[in-house]
Amino acid sequence: MWILLSSIFTLVAQAQQFKTIELDWDPIAKASHYEVRLSPVNGDSPLVFRSEEPRLVQEIPVGEYNLSVRAKAKGYEYYSPWSKAVKVAVELKDLALVAPEDKATIDSKDRVHTVTFKWTAVQDAKSYTLAIWTLSNPQDIKRFRTKGISKNLSLKTGEEYQWKVEFDSPTVSYEQHPPIFNLTVLGRKVTTPQITRMNIDGEAPQIKWKKIQGVSGYQVKVLHRYFDEDEFKTVIENSTEKSELSLPLPAPKGIYRVELVARAPLRAPSEPAAREETIKPSASDVANALDQLDL
Repeated sequence: MWILLSSIFTLVAQAQQFKTIELDWDPIAKASHYEVRLSPVNGDSPLVFRSEEPRLVQEIPVGEYNLSVRAKAKGYEYYSPWSKAVKVAVELKDLALVAPEDKATIDSKDRVHTVTFKWTAVQDAKSYTLAIWTLSNPQDIKRFRTKGISKNLSLKTGEEYQWKVEFDSPTVSYEQHPPIFNLTVLGRKVTTPQITRMNIDGEAPQIKWKKIQGVSGYQVKVLHRYFDEDEFKTVIENSTEKSELSLPLPAPKGIYRVELVARAPLRAPSEPAAREETIKPSASDVANALDQLDL
């Protein structure tokens, strides 16, 4: 009874000096179970594991081993001879994702944006597989195989992505648990809103603007400076989903500036719309001021 080893697997390691290996071999007819022997090449005591199937998943120390397998058939007392030993290296192999960095956000002016994905090389790796999917449809995983350590992909903007990279080795295969990075590719900037009404000095101070389709909200900032000042100071900052904002009374005299930004999910915010209004002092205000100067 001969045992043929078909594939040997090694996991990527982090900091621990143990590895979960996966072994597969050709099944033997009428075999009730198998024994797997891993003999360290340094002469330490062999590791022996039992498996009911022609497959073993087991955590073992990192190192080099001579691997052999034998089987026991149903109704038989003795095992088959050990298979011819195969040398196995259970190694530490690290692959690090380089770019884009985790939780990166990319601004784009187009509907499709080209992103360059990069990772570190793994010794003896035959190829790499880049897997990517959107958070809106995580079951639809796209895979791209390459022999290099980078890959350009054209991605739809206005989406949140997750991605990872696995490697294939000619000497060992492996079950991997690679890191998963997050990436947000923002769509085109929201259209700059148009302020249609700015009434600061009145019975019902109010700012109005045209509503933009697909916008989730607006950021409104009202700034003020007196005539003898050079810089504006923020007096109101508010967020609203409406296309208008009522202002409190009273409004001091001076120059007012309104800045309005529109926002939408997974799109770059708009350029700020700006408008100014001057509230001049009345004749009585000027007279009172002159009287106080005389005092």
